[in-house]
Amino acid sequence: MRITETIPPGVKAGLRTLNGRKLAITPQSSTATLDGQTLSLAPNERALEFIAGTEGEMLFVGTNFYLRAYNKGWETWRVPMPAPVWGIVQSGNGRFIISLLGNGVIQWRDTKTGALIGSLFVSHNGQHWVVWTPDGFFDHSPADRFGVSGASLIGYHINKGYKDEARFVAIDQLYKKFFRPDVVQAALRSGDGDNEIVQAAIRVDASVAEILIGSPPPLVKISEVCGIDEFDQAAGCGAPVDAVGTRTLRAVLPQPVRQTQSVELIIDVEDQGGGIGSIEVRRNNARIATIRTGEIEQKNKLVLRERLPLLRGVNEIEVTIYDRDNTVASQPIAFSVQGEAPIATDRKRIHVLAVGVADYQVDAFDLTKGIASNDAKAIVGLFEETSGKGKLFASANTTLLLDQDATRDNILKALDKLSKEVEPTDTVVIFLSGHGDVIDGNYTFAPYEIGAANPGVLADAFQGKRFGDKAVRDVFRDGGLRQSVLMQALANFSAENVIVILDTCYAGSFQVLNSTQRVASSKSVAERVARDSGRFVLASARGLANDSDGKDYPPDYDGHGLFTSHALDGLRGAADGNRNSEVSLSELGEYVKLNVSKTSAQWDVPQIPVASFLGDPYFPVVRMGDNTRKN
Repeated sequence: MRITETIPPGVKAGLRTLNGRKLAITPQSSTATLDGQTLSLAPNERALEFIAGTEGEMLFVGTNFYLRAYNKGWETWRVPMPAPVWGIVQSGNGRFIISLLGNGVIQWRDTKTGALIGSLFVSHNGQHWVVWTPDGFFDHSPADRFGVSGASLIGYHINKGYKDEARFVAIDQLYKKFFRPDVVQAALRSGDGDNEIVQAAIRVDASVAEILIGSPPPLVKISEVCGIDEFDQAAGCGAPVDAVGTRTLRAVLPQPVRQTQSVELIIDVEDQGGGIGSIEVRRNNARIATIRTGEIEQKNKLVLRERLPLLRGVNEIEVTIYDRDNTVASQPIAFSVQGEAPIATDRKRIHVLAVGVADYQVDAFDLTKGIASNDAKAIVGLFEETSGKGKLFASANTTLLLDQDATRDNILKALDKLSKEVEPTDTVVIFLSGHGDVIDGNYTFAPYEIGAANPGVLADAFQGKRFGDKAVRDVFRDGGLRQSVLMQALANFSAENVIVILDTCYAGSFQVLNSTQRVASSKSVAERVARDSGRFVLASARGLANDSDGKDYPPDYDGHGLFTSHALDGLRGAADGNRNSEVSLSELGEYVKLNVSKTSAQWDVPQIPVASFLGDPYFPVVRMGDNTRKN
């Protein structure tokens, strides 16, 4: 989002005349007049802004109490406002009235009804913003180098009656259900098909108001942080203390247990009425699995003991616990602890799991034979070539699952096996190529057997007896590899660096979206996967018209899809923008985004890949000279 002091394209400045008649606000009385005739306002109501609409005889008046609309002199709607209305403009297409409020919020409202469509708040320095809909869906500016994002700007104040203290829930605590950039964009576009996107998202869950009233998150406190002694027992426990000169907590382990690769947390959890759900622990932003070593249950309370691995150096640990429905998160409790895990640079390995599916059990899902498997095999081959003695990685541990071997169970077994082999200093690459879809805002991958358990549903869809888009979504919902399952599997990896590459040909929902909606949906999914996992995610953005089956590509990509073809070129050295003989995550992401977007611009449905960074974006993934071909 770009902040500007001038009226941007697509917005019309307020008109001060209506069919030759002058609009004015009398300074002394703050009344609104049209050719000297005063419009009726409520007692103590003062007119602050007054414009004519772009069509017909519409008038809009902003006051200290209301935003009012008139047509041919008659009031057509009036809505109470949370703050005085100091500015009004109308969108270029005439659909929205945009008002600037005294509390700094900008609102979009429907011109015909006054219904609220969306709201925007920008920080005082213009560096951060957050935009949200009345149903609670939101988008925000990314985190800066201090870890501050637009999600920290607003929240919900919930009154509990005159006897009880009010609660405040930050918008960031609703991330799992309500972070939906695609829905926010659809609401503000209001073009063909956009309302269906918004309504589909609303139907999935209760409103944000219902959730906040009925599901208050638990209170969480880390009472002690313990080291692990030579007998594998918690020792040297102590409460985190304020770090000098900062606003964060720090846990200091005593010298006898400082040489440890793990810590144990003692966490106090108190139910506030919404129940106690899952625990989420992050280390340096990455979501990681913990081992529960103890649990004490009391009335409305839990005491948990959770053990987690540390990396060498500073570990920023964050603990969050959800309500029983895993919808509203507690306020995160964060602290830092120094890890003393041993350095093993000579044993630094890369682990690759590459999945490619084009020949599905159900023929209707088949992609062009060979492309997805070629992509997966090439990813494995590249990292095998760039590993060995004296190279960036001492060795490569690779797993390849193609077509009939890429079942849901086999993928999950491979992820589980890999998680047990990975060490903190290792790097992991997860590559998925094949069909996918967006289900309830979340990513879902299609394993080999997708649809085999639902032959009747698919048959009805193909014969036109059932809307195909919905039928395919139902199939993916029942038999796909859901984002929540993938994220839990990724949390089991102790490695600091995990790279997720999604070369997915979207079926179902993407086929009824236009190019703008597809890009917004893919961007939303990539950002949600990255946020959910805390890992680097590089994802393609396309539907069946331009997918990895290669049908629409010129025959010069060596049997690879466009997205993976450019990713391979980048990893072989073409992405080395600063010419330091290494390709970092940020360089790879920028190279793929630029070149795939440029090459696919000739097609009706262009691809715009998305790279979402959490962690170190400058981490190198390949080094030139390690048998790479530098372009």
